[in-house]
Amino acid sequence: MKVIAIVLMLLTSNLCVADVSWTDNNYKGKGVGVVNVYPQWDKHWITFQGTDGKMYFYYWGNSEEPNERAKMFLSMLLTAFSADYKVSVAAETTSQNGWYAFTFLNLHK
Repeated sequence: MKVIAIVLMLLTSNLCVADVSWTDNNYKGKGVGVVNVYPQWDKHWITFQGTDGKMYFYYWGNSEEPNERAKMFLSMLLTAFSADYKVSVAAETTSQNGWYAFTFLNLHK
């Protein structure tokens, strides 16, 4: 129980500090469709464009190969793209040259 409380505190503190919000301000909201998705190996990003017109990215770090989280995000985004599902995105509210960094995804119909 103590571990769950610590994890929840860490997650909520990270979301508050980074100025991150969910699309529709709700992780169970209607979400956005995925127009395209691909890894950018040179930048170490998993990227996608949403039907909201925004470009999103997840930076997996300095490693040449994507980490497990990046692989999970890529799988979720490819599923959304191919099955016409939506994703709710927890992304930074300010862009970096037109790109929005995301930290969490929720896949739903």
